[in-house]
Amino acid sequence: MSDSEIDDDRSEIIAEFLSESEQYLQELNDNLLKAEEILKNDEEVSVDMINTMFRAAHTIKGTASFLDFSNISGLTHEMETILDRVRNSELVLTIDIIDVLFNAFDTLSSLLDRLKSDGTDEGDTTDVVTEIKAVLDGTSGKTDSAKTTSEEAGVSQEKITPPVEAATEVAAPSEDFLKYVGAYLDDTFQNIDRFNEVMIQLEENKVDPIEAVNELFRISHTIKGSSGIIKRNDIELVAHKMEDLLSKYREEKLVPESDIVSTLFIGIDWIKNSAAQIRETNYALLNNTDVIQKLQKCIDKLKLEKSTKSLNETTGDSVDVSQLFSDLPENLTALKENATKDGLNVFRVSYAVDANCVTKNIKANVCNEKLAMLGEIIHCKPDVELIDDNVETAVYVGVILTTSKLLKDIDIAISIDQIEVINIEKEEVSLVQEVAPTTKTANPTKTVKKEVAMKEKETPSTTKTAGVEVTTMRIDTRRLDSLMNLAGELVITRAKFAQLVSEVKHEVSQSKENVTRLSQVGGKIAELKMALRKNSSQSLGDENANANRLNKIFGLLESEMFNLSNKLSMKEVNTKLYSLDEATSALSKLSSDIQSGVMSTRMVPIEGVFTRFKRLVRDIAKELKKDINLEIYGEETELDKKIVDELGDPLTHMIRNSVDHGIETTEDRALTDKPAAGTVKLSASYEGNNICIQINDDGKGLDSNKLSEKALEKGILTQEKLDQMTEKEKFQIIFMPGFSTAAQITGISGRGVGMDVVRRTIEELNGTVEIDTELGRGTNFSIKIPLTLAIIQALLVVINNQVFAMPLECVSEIIKVEDDSIFSVEGNTTVKLRGHALSLVDLETILRMNTKSNENKNSRKIVVLTDGDETIGVEVDRLIGEDEIVIKSLPDHFSDVQGISGASILGDGSIALILDATSIIREAQQKVNVR
Repeated sequence: MSDSEIDDDRSEIIAEFLSESEQYLQELNDNLLKAEEILKNDEEVSVDMINTMFRAAHTIKGTASFLDFSNISGLTHEMETILDRVRNSELVLTIDIIDVLFNAFDTLSSLLDRLKSDGTDEGDTTDVVTEIKAVLDGTSGKTDSAKTTSEEAGVSQEKITPPVEAATEVAAPSEDFLKYVGAYLDDTFQNIDRFNEVMIQLEENKVDPIEAVNELFRISHTIKGSSGIIKRNDIELVAHKMEDLLSKYREEKLVPESDIVSTLFIGIDWIKNSAAQIRETNYALLNNTDVIQKLQKCIDKLKLEKSTKSLNETTGDSVDVSQLFSDLPENLTALKENATKDGLNVFRVSYAVDANCVTKNIKANVCNEKLAMLGEIIHCKPDVELIDDNVETAVYVGVILTTSKLLKDIDIAISIDQIEVINIEKEEVSLVQEVAPTTKTANPTKTVKKEVAMKEKETPSTTKTAGVEVTTMRIDTRRLDSLMNLAGELVITRAKFAQLVSEVKHEVSQSKENVTRLSQVGGKIAELKMALRKNSSQSLGDENANANRLNKIFGLLESEMFNLSNKLSMKEVNTKLYSLDEATSALSKLSSDIQSGVMSTRMVPIEGVFTRFKRLVRDIAKELKKDINLEIYGEETELDKKIVDELGDPLTHMIRNSVDHGIETTEDRALTDKPAAGTVKLSASYEGNNICIQINDDGKGLDSNKLSEKALEKGILTQEKLDQMTEKEKFQIIFMPGFSTAAQITGISGRGVGMDVVRRTIEELNGTVEIDTELGRGTNFSIKIPLTLAIIQALLVVINNQVFAMPLECVSEIIKVEDDSIFSVEGNTTVKLRGHALSLVDLETILRMNTKSNENKNSRKIVVLTDGDETIGVEVDRLIGEDEIVIKSLPDHFSDVQGISGASILGDGSIALILDATSIIREAQQKVNVR
């Protein structure tokens, strides 16, 4: 089996593993939330709940172990151990243990996200595993003192397995395994030779450097994959480091410098030496620490250079980060060692104060105060007290900090306006040996990447090397059973069609033969008649009378044969055609059912997206010290899986917004006689031809005046523009890029990018976001997304010679009214319907049609449409009838057309526009009498 086939098979298995893990993660999250709530109410968590969580962790661990994902299997093993002790009454479940399990859950989610994005489970699990072990040892329910000796997450955690520090003896492989090792060695030595050849050509400029880097990358990737298969993790890790280093140059389309080339030669020589020992039947894992450190230093150096270059391009200044940490005091080493002994982390933090900042001294002091709150600053260069505000360039500051906090806490603390983080570097201080530092580089558009262990996904910035696309989804077996039954019926109908076609062909053939034979007989009769006629002209008397009688008989026979010929040629054919028509109708219905069934397999409940917000609200409320309840309705509402996936991010931003900005603190709610606990309601439902998702909170509501002031202050809008805006339009300000009402930037909000993302994403889905708010009472965000592809029952009508489709679920009834029953109320055309006034809409005006029907009519056909709340009447020229149609989305240049949600192709090939009742009603309410 080739390497590519092995990679393909492995990718399929990983994709299935990821798909299954989503369900188990959901079970873990839901049950942890329920368990926490139960413990808060001083109740006992059921054994069934513990068993469910245990099984979820155990299942993930088993599959991850099979696939050699050591980080995932190791972490789930520790989670499984805690849950096993709890269910065996060896450990009492507490809130602190729940928090530790939540931390483990977040890290596990991040590892699976990493696996999904680039095919590896790289990530630092040391902290959370240490926390779990502290719980198991009985030393603590939760600890922050657990420190890691591996790299901080957020920087590429290049760890398939830990580096091998000394030669390790392993058992000799089996005979079958040896056969595979032989093939591995043949391929590996060929790849090593090719790697050396390309490297030499690259040094001598005899090859296209871009193509050379791509080929070197592919060779490293191949060696890595095949080494992992034969369990040579020492070679696998070295090849993986080489692959990562080359991917940086591959991504930037750069040529490796001479020192990088030399390091790559060191790496490939190490691999060659290891492979040679395998060939000599020495199966011990070799020490790869030195070569790993050399490769990692090159990777860190390249990352830092990229970050510095990006910052230089942004600020126009020259940045040399190393100068910020030169000429360090002699006592600094001792301070760092003492901090390490006390279980603290040592970080190098470098940042820049923006050149346009007029209070550089104050900004730098504020930044250092934020850092000092996290630990102790043992070095700072330059002294921030001596920074001159009048300097026209950016000011760069280097700080060495000892702290019990993690990198993510530092990142959040110094996320300050006009402060640009250059890099955050964690030093690994050892009394025996210094370990190569792990560099945390800055992204010019976003300060520092978040840790892999964080719940939020890492921002992609590098070319992924072995991404796994999850192409599977879970489908209700009842739907598959239905499709299977339909497929069986389709086979039966197909057989019936084949039989009918065969019979029709036979009847047509027989009819042709009969017609031919009758034609021949008719010819003979005609000849006989001519002969008799000739004889009759020569005969007299009785013979003449006999001839006349014969002529009469032959005439009748000829007529009868002509009629028989017609009947024989049509009767049986018509019978078969009737049967064929019946079969066609059955096939039409069957194909429609199959199409509907296939589409339903893509429909998934929105519950998967909604339930994740329970944890989100819980965490944010805890951080903000607010008491908030999340209520979820309509989670069973089904949407296309792609739409569900797209809704995750915008809904996250909106939930964050409601919790952070909408709901007041407990103290503020008490002042307004509100319940201490705020409520956020999340619901989904079908509304007309749309999916409607609402986020409602009972918070302080939106103040249009404050929104206007903030927009004016930030320069987002001018006073002239604000004066022209209606109250409702002013609420839309929150969706503008860069707008935020937050007093300060936090890890939750304040950067002005969240709600802008919401509107952009919803618009890409051809949807809308509406705001309904009442100051002091709360805010309701309503997202409406039109169906982009679905089969629906519709009423087809003709208006001004154009066919329109009205979704049947929006049609209340059809009425016929006389002209004298139509009257005007405040300029609006109205008809009286069962004692109530029904407004009539001029659809030609709503849709901006160029012409109107001039037909004079004594009575009018009215289709009554409803969106669930309001009802209007639409006049139509003619009713075609009910039909099943497929909705197709309209091109972008139709986006400004109100009242149309899509189009459909009818059986005759013509196009019918699909009316959106909700949009038509909304437009009609904004217009004065249009008739």
